[in-house]
Amino acid sequence: MEFQKYRFNRKDGIIYLENANQLIPQDSQMQMIILSASKPEWKSMFGGSPTWWIQLIFTNTQGQMAYAWLNSGTTNALETFLSYRANIEQSGKVLYEVITTFSLVQGDGDFFDYHFTGVPGKPGLKERMEAVVSGLSRQYESLV
Repeated sequence: MEFQKYRFNRKDGIIYLENANQLIPQDSQMQMIILSASKPEWKSMFGGSPTWWIQLIFTNTQGQMAYAWLNSGTTNALETFLSYRANIEQSGKVLYEVITTFSLVQGDGDFFDYHFTGVPGKPGLKERMEAVVSGLSRQYESLV
């Protein structure tokens, strides 16, 4: 299974699709179904200094599997996602039964902020996405 790779650029407020090591500008917002979100990890990526990162695995609006990383930078940028996830879980739902709209919005400083909103999916979405997540888990196990 091939995954599309996105970059959420907080400096210019644009979502990029990475294709053959080229960055193709998309927009400043996109809809997705988040299948998995890692716990925050302290690491260096893209040649930068270490910072906190969260990996998202999701399906885009075309139903393609994709992933991207959120980072804290020098701010508390991950807080919006962590709050969003907590609110969904407190409502008794899981991320993959919600249609998430992700946006990059102008922040107070030099960088754009992450913004997440969601609406419940149609009946049956949770069960369909559980099957996808289970298939991904089995595929991952066969690679290890």
